[in-house]
Amino acid sequence: TKPDDRFDCYSCEHAYAARLYLSMGQKEKADTYSEKVEKGIIDVCDDTFPNLWSYYLEYFLFNGDIASAVPYARKLYKKCNNDQGDLRHIGKVLQYFAYKNTTKGVKLFQKRLEWTNGIWDKQAKFYFYTGSWALFRELSKKKQSIEMELPEEFAQWRKDGIYETSLLADWFYKESETIAESFDKRNGTGFYMEYLKRA
Repeated sequence: TKPDDRFDCYSCEHAYAARLYLSMGQKEKADTYSEKVEKGIIDVCDDTFPNLWSYYLEYFLFNGDIASAVPYARKLYKKCNNDQGDLRHIGKVLQYFAYKNTTKGVKLFQKRLEWTNGIWDKQAKFYFYTGSWALFRELSKKKQSIEMELPEEFAQWRKDGIYETSLLADWFYKESETIAESFDKRNGTGFYMEYLKRA
């Protein structure tokens, strides 16, 4: 099974602790954990930095601080754009591009949508679909339709390549909502639906 964010190693524990404090709005305490990772005070595994950057990107996006989100989005894009296993991180980069640069967001979406085809990791799909929803929701405020080359396996694929942005936004929201509701029901929490509402 895919490793959880927690309990993998000491450095991942630090990254997750930072996330918990960020979720409580206690950034200074979160920084005490992240600094040990960033400064190389503790040994890290391959997942630690992407997880940590993802948590900070999420924090700044949810607080409307796009300027502070920039370095984390750039690091995630550079580190995670070539591995399907990092799809959830790419989803958060899409969410960032929704507010920063929809043109780049659309390019990234077209390039990585195929990674969702038949993927078993529903959590990764949730984050990618949520980022896609945010992207096309914001794009729909500027453009009614857009031309894209998407894989034929995509449920909303069109032969003419012309997609209505609002319809895509609605579709991705519903797909994310379905996943969120199933996770929250299983876990007995409202975590995923709350994330979706904040995106």
